Amino acid sequence: VRVSQIEALVAFAAVWAFGGPLLAAHRGRFSLWWRKAFGPSDGGLALIGDCEVFDGFVDRTGKFVPWGGMMPQLFVSCSINAGPGEVFVPTIETTRLCFVSRTLLTRASPVLLVGPPGNGKSALARAALAALPEGAATARVSFHACTDAPAFRAKLEARLEARSSGHLGPRGSARLVCLVDDLHLCPAGRHGERPA
Repeated sequence: VRVSQIEALVAFAAVWAFGGPLLAAHRGRFSLWWRKAFGPSDGGLALIGDCEVFDGFVDRTGKFVPWGGMMPQLFVSCSINAGPGEVFVPTIETTRLCFVSRTLLTRASPVLLVGPPGNGKSALARAALAALPEGAATARVSFHACTDAPAFRAKLEARLEARSSGHLGPRGSARLVCLVDDLHLCPAGRHGERPA
């Protein structure tokens, strides 16, 4: 591994750690700041032309590659009765987020997708789970205002089996990746109370 590869990977990680949570409207300013702060080398990213720091990823060789080359071919094969939440159309933004989510998940790191209702967090999470390597067990647990701790535990334990010394684990030797869908804080009532 060359020093330039490590620099590029650290720069890519820093861009997404500090700039990833920004709204799309602020990413352009972050990219300009990055290029001014780190000069011609772009902190190790070696950006192509006038692209922004969010316009690509660092491959295994340490080269900056545009996201467009990683986008899957669009092939929609679904039932005529498919609902809007069942069809996933990849875009540059979803490709970015799926890449980062999948990279974290394959390294057993947690992922939390945050955003307002209806912006595609659940669809993105399902796409990231579908792209996991073979042998990864997945579980989707719906969480809503009426879900209490015993109900959540029962839903989660339904995907697990008993192991030695009272421990639970996924069936076989697979690793379990659990999607807790729609985790949110219920709106406060008139007097500031929240449902349990």
